[in-house]
Formats: sequence, structure tokens, C-alpha cells
Amino acid sequence: MTVLPLTIKAMWSAEERGRQGEFADIGPQFLPLPAHKTAEAAGIDLHAAVDGQVLPRRRLMVPTGLCIELPPGTVGLVAVRSGLSVKYGLRLVNGVGIVDSDFRGELVLCLTTDELLGFRRGDRLCQLVVANYRPLALKLVDELSRTDRGVGGWGSTGGHGG
Repeated sequence: MTVLPLTIKAMWSAEERGRQGEFADIGPQFLPLPAHKTAEAAGIDLHAAVDGQVLPRRRLMVPTGLCIELPPGTVGLVAVRSGLSVKYGLRLVNGVGIVDSDFRGELVLCLTTDELLGFRRGDRLCQLVVANYRPLALKLVDELSRTDRGVGGWGSTGGHGG
């Protein structure tokens, strides 16, 4: 498997950073750096850079304290960790976060939830998966090619009593 390089910049200065093992020192506590938790894990965890709580049916912007430089031809896909989604209904407001390879700002998680969720700085809230993409060449046509499915939408292929 080819390993893809990912450049990470902390939102704090090098003097403040003081690396110790896999943690970056940003004050009285240590903030874990993103990492794959297993050899086959597709994503790296994104941690909250602050303490807070997500109120039910409200939106909250949670900084991660990190900027990344994705390799050209890739896109970062941000998703909520599945356990938090199942237990609390936690989700990104826009479903899946898209990080373009030319974006250099801080990764900020815009979250909402069904149930009150408190979190501490350093808690793993989301994960980032990096995928290759192909640029699109758009072509305007009067008609699309025909298929067996045609314009059939949700449920058109059967299942669930349909």
C-alpha cells in the first residue's frame, strides 16, 4: 500500500508547540496529533481543540487547531465518528465535510446533535479520510444516454416492501 504524505500545521507557534511523543503541547494539557489508530484504518481522528457542548438541534463550530496541506489530486472527507453518531445523533451540519487540496485554513467542525453532548479538549469527534479525485470536464447535452433504471429514484430498485 502506498503511503500518502499529509502535511500538518498546528495553529500555535513552534515555540508553543514543544512536541512530546505524539502530542503537541498547547498549554496546560496535551492535544493529540491526528493518527491512524490501526494499520488498516482509513481515517485519522480529528480532536476538539476546546472544551464545549453541542446542544440538541443547535449548531456549534468546534476548532481542531490544525491546518493541513493535502497532496494535489486529493480531497479530504470529514465524517463524525460512528459511535458518537449512534449514541448521540452527532453529525456534521453539511453531512460530510469537504476539504479541498488548496485550502490552508484551520479545520473547524460544524456540529449538531439530537442529544446534549459535552466534550473536552482532545476528545476525538470526527475523522478525516483522504481520497483521490478526478477533475470533471462538463459537457452540456440535450439528452442523457438511456438505462434500464432511467429516472427511477429512491426505492425504484425494490426492497423494504417496495
